[in-house]
Amino acid sequence: MSELRLDVLSESSRMPRTAQQLTYEALRNAILRGDLPPGTRLTQSEVAARLSVSTTPVREALRRLASEDLVRIDAHRGAIVRAVDKAELREIYEIRLLLEPLAMRKATPNITEEALDRAEAYWERMNTVSDPGQWAQDNRAFHAIFAEAAVSPKLVQILGTLRDTSATYIRWLVVADPDLPARANREHRDLLDAVRARDAERAAQVEEAHLRNTFEAMINDFPGPGQSH
Repeated sequence: MSELRLDVLSESSRMPRTAQQLTYEALRNAILRGDLPPGTRLTQSEVAARLSVSTTPVREALRRLASEDLVRIDAHRGAIVRAVDKAELREIYEIRLLLEPLAMRKATPNITEEALDRAEAYWERMNTVSDPGQWAQDNRAFHAIFAEAAVSPKLVQILGTLRDTSATYIRWLVVADPDLPARANREHRDLLDAVRARDAERAAQVEEAHLRNTFEAMINDFPGPGQSH
């Protein structure tokens, strides 16, 4: 099992967190970064030992991750980081192609300058970061800022789950296609410019094209049976 770190997530919050919350954040970020790839078995005792916590917060964290479709609980093997197959990935992007442009139309007139500045900061970091896992995580956070500005809690929840499910494959795609970040960052720049201009329709169009380009690259390079992710 890869290294697990407790000093992750909650960049915007310095509030004390419980052992269960810390364990959940450590596992969730390790999955989204790709440190724990699909198929990794998560043994409660091993995770507890690595994080210096009891098995109780580990068990609760795994249940929460299972509810978010990031792990699956097997009656015989325990918790396993779940994989996404090609058919499921296609379904995820079909749904995102419907909902993400909607989110952009709702977000563009409502987003604050402070939120746009945070998105800009992620964009700047994505232009310099070299670690695929960090780029994938920043990419997710960048898009989440716009979704949250849509002021639609259910839409935010649905899109968050879909992004989480595909996040490790974004990391894998960055490894498989080193040119992807530069292309995606150009599209991110177009998205930022459209939103700053308060052009909701243009922002929706850029977002849709961006998703289609990512999906096509992912499907074309998707590993077949027996290939490594």
